[in-house]
Amino acid sequence: MNKKIGMGFLVVIILIIMGRMITKVCIKNEEYFRNAEKINDESTERMNEEYISIFLDNKEDFEYVADMMNQWPDGNFIEFEEGISSDNQEIAHEIENNEEFYGHLKNLYNLKEISDIVKWKNEIEFSFSNPPKEYHGGFFYWETMEEEGILTANKIDEHWTLVMLPDV
Repeated sequence: MNKKIGMGFLVVIILIIMGRMITKVCIKNEEYFRNAEKINDESTERMNEEYISIFLDNKEDFEYVADMMNQWPDGNFIEFEEGISSDNQEIAHEIENNEEFYGHLKNLYNLKEISDIVKWKNEIEFSFSNPPKEYHGGFFYWETMEEEGILTANKIDEHWTLVMLPDV
């Protein structure tokens, strides 16, 4: 009987010690994640300012391409992976034959910031090729942003927003 009480007492002590160790590890992990979130928020803010500066320096190119993309149906895109290309015959023809359109696309391509341009329902998305670590996003052109009820902390002007979202 004495052995059973001694073993029980020993098991309780071991459980208490293990509980304290687990608690310490959890607290350290929580501190680590809070610090990581703070660092990510600070670096993303810095990056947002840099991206907005890039946009403003090249706004004419972005605006011209957005205006051109608005004439095509939803789901059409232009890729910048291995040059400037599109699967849509009409867009490919325009790239090939419209020097002004090609010139603006080439300026955006040479920035090495944009991977593709996609026409969606009420927006044109200029996706980033190298967003900050663990983020994705791009510049979005909205014909009627306020009518759509779009809210963003990174509104550039009445038509443009910078969207930077954490990867999930």
